[in-house]
Amino acid sequence: MGKMHGLMDKFKAWRRPIMWALQIGVFAFSGVAGFLLRFDFTVPPMYFRYLAYALPIWIVVKLAVFRVAKLDRGLWRYVTVADVIRVALGNLVGSTISCVLILAFAPAGFPRSIYALDLIVCFLAACGL
Repeated sequence: MGKMHGLMDKFKAWRRPIMWALQIGVFAFSGVAGFLLRFDFTVPPMYFRYLAYALPIWIVVKLAVFRVAKLDRGLWRYVTVADVIRVALGNLVGSTISCVLILAFAPAGFPRSIYALDLIVCFLAACGL
């Protein structure tokens, strides 16, 4: 029993960093998936630069928003409707801030539909996480 207790303590110490890593993966996946869905899974090479601008913004902003909203507090066994609403609101705030920053800093011509696709995919993936 002593070894198992020590193993659980180690897992608890790594729970939040594991969640951050998983969330970074979800945020990156949702941005890439948004581009893939927008362009029927064949992103034209000229749009890779837009992805390069947007991806770091999505990751940093959403990670910060999820942390402020306390959505990085571990692995949930039971998810309630209130939790899903918190994920939705956190994702909406993160996506809105990201949208403003991308509009301000990305080159002109960024596909507008990507914002909605990223929001939807990120919400679904974050809820699944």
